[in-house]
Amino acid sequence: MQRVILFILDGLAVAPSHETNYLYAAATPYFDYIAQTYPMGLLSVPSRADEGHELLGNGLSGVLATLGKRQEKWFDPVQLPLATYFFNGKQHESYTGETWRAFPSTIKLLQAPAAALPKCEAEFVLLSCAWPGEFIRGSTAKEAVFMFEKLDRVVHTSIDIMLACGSTVLITSSYADLGKVPVMLLSKEFEGKHFKGGREGAPITHDWHSLPVLGTLSDIAPTILKLMGLEKPRDMQGNTLL
Repeated sequence: MQRVILFILDGLAVAPSHETNYLYAAATPYFDYIAQTYPMGLLSVPSRADEGHELLGNGLSGVLATLGKRQEKWFDPVQLPLATYFFNGKQHESYTGETWRAFPSTIKLLQAPAAALPKCEAEFVLLSCAWPGEFIRGSTAKEAVFMFEKLDRVVHTSIDIMLACGSTVLITSSYADLGKVPVMLLSKEFEGKHFKGGREGAPITHDWHSLPVLGTLSDIAPTILKLMGLEKPRDMQGNTLL
């Protein structure tokens, strides 16, 4: 079974490279490896989280439910509205064939794939966490850099498990103050490849701000359907990034 995981790291945004860009200032060897190995680019997003959540949901869960696909939503307490309400047509009920898993903290959520994925039968998994956004809000520069470096290590461990289970992983964020977030696609099939309209040639550096803008958050749902070998409905916004 080909499983697709949408991994939301809310608050993972892109800004010009200067002293107040804490992600740029941090040592993030795993994110650098992703940028040099897998398809990566930028998406335009709203500055308001609720608007971004709606674009990201884009009717995807309803389409998958109609097609009889099994899906799971894993989330920490902050991400409950994104994982449920906005992905489920602004309703607070799960679809047929869908399971919700709430975790008490972001760390517990990021540790979940080790135990849960080998037993998971869902064809689509949404893993939505509030890190780094909630963790760096109100932090000093030194604390924010430390948090991004810790995020790099924790994400590395989580994604290694996802890939070892044969999953395809799509990473992004649902909002950004400056209007741009990264999008990354990881699986053995996509090593050394690029998104449609993406950058080719020299490896991408630590400076993500130089990446091309490929589209908007509404392109995530059509891309997931493409990865799952499914047709995009005519009334769904956006276009596939592949």
